Formats: sequence, structure tokens, C-alpha cells
Amino acid sequence: MLDLALERNPAALMLSFGDFKPFLHQIRGAQTKLIVQVQTLEQAREAVDAGVDAIVAQGAEAGGHGGTRATLPFVPAVVDIAQGIAVIAAGGIADGRGLAAALALDASGVLCGTAFFASNESLASEHAKQAALSGSGDDTERSSVFDVARGLNWPSDWNLRTMRNTFTRRWSGDIVGLRENLAEEQTRFKAASESGNMDVAAVIVGEAVDLIRSREPAQATLHRMISQAEHRLRRVGQLVEPITKD
Repeated sequence: MLDLALERNPAALMLSFGDFKPFLHQIRGAQTKLIVQVQTLEQAREAVDAGVDAIVAQGAEAGGHGGTRATLPFVPAVVDIAQGIAVIAAGGIADGRGLAAALALDASGVLCGTAFFASNESLASEHAKQAALSGSGDDTERSSVFDVARGLNWPSDWNLRTMRNTFTRRWSGDIVGLRENLAEEQTRFKAASESGNMDVAAVIVGEAVDLIRSREPAQATLHRMISQAEHRLRRVGQLVEPITKD
């Protein structure tokens, strides 16, 4: 897969959820910038020591696979050890307020997934998009249910945040039972995914799903996020009185 990606001469490539170092030489040889996503400070230190081009500090609020650290305290902790390497905040950021907050934490930018889940360009199914638009961060959870259902042998350090549904309520507390009934449940899960039954199929979004309430082009979401962040940063600046010398 890495060979296929590098054949297309990408300007940058991001790796996550595993040891990136075996791929470092090949990526640098292709003159491609390397972005590494981390979920712990130990992983961040490894990325700093390797001299990667940017680090994504991913908080547990993110949709999809992730770790256990919360975005708000994790991002500045990574910035403090980054030695000037750009740090990108991820997890729970879906509008300009989140972007402004990340910049206030000294992040160089943000990485958003849930913000664009229901966009016109998103490859998510129409049923999944609709479920996200009516969903709440209160109704998300982290578990290994859908990894098992999809036959993916993911390490337990990185489970999956999705919308809670009948399938997760049945199996998230009984992974052993799910494995014992795997053939039947995989068939049910596959059929639900194909038919758009989101009470069984996975809707892979993060806690910021509360902030997604309309279908629109990704460009519109991006422009609104930037405009809102600029407004918020100016407003915050007005709360601080300039220091004057006596």
C-alpha cells in the first residue's frame, strides 16, 4: 500500500496506529513529507526523535480509532516536547470555535473528520450521513465491536469511537460472546451495512457530531470554520486590555 501511495508522488503522507519507523527511509527517499499521528506522549517523543515533518496529537474525542488522552490537555503537552515541529490538533474539533481553541493551545492547525462526515463529497452512505446529522456526542462510545464484526484484528490500545446502536448495546460489553457468535453476527452486520440499517451498521463519528446539522459542500464547512475562528480570536483579543507603561 505504501508503494502504491508513493507512486502518486504525494506532497505528504500520514501514518498512525503503529510503528512508523520501518517506513521512514522509503518515505524520505521519495521526498514526501511525513506526518505521524500520536495518541501518547511516548509516541510523540518517538516522532520528535525521528524528525518527522508534523505531528497530529489525537484526542480520545475523535471518531474512529484512537487512544485515551483528551484533546485539551494532550495537545499542549505534545507542543511542549515537539521542539518546533508543527503539531496538529485532532479530536472533537468541528467548527471555528474548536479551531480557535486549538490555535490557542499552540497547535499549528487542526485535523477534522467528523466535521466533513456528512458533506456532499463524503464517501459515507446516505443512511450514515443522516444518522450523523441527527446524532449526539452523548450517543457515541469507544469499543472493539465493529472491529470484530469487520474481521479487523486491531490492537486493544486503539478501539473505535462510533455512534451507539442496537449492535453495540448488545455486544460492547460481551466481546467474548460476539466472537463465539461471529459467523452469524458478521452476516447480519454485512447485510445491515449493505441495506443502510444504521441500527446495526457502524456510523464512525466522534463527539463533535453534535455540531454537524446540515448537508453542504466541504468547501462551505471549511470557509465557515475559518471565518468563525477569526471572529472568535478577535473577540478573545478584545477581552485582554493592552499593557500600558506608567
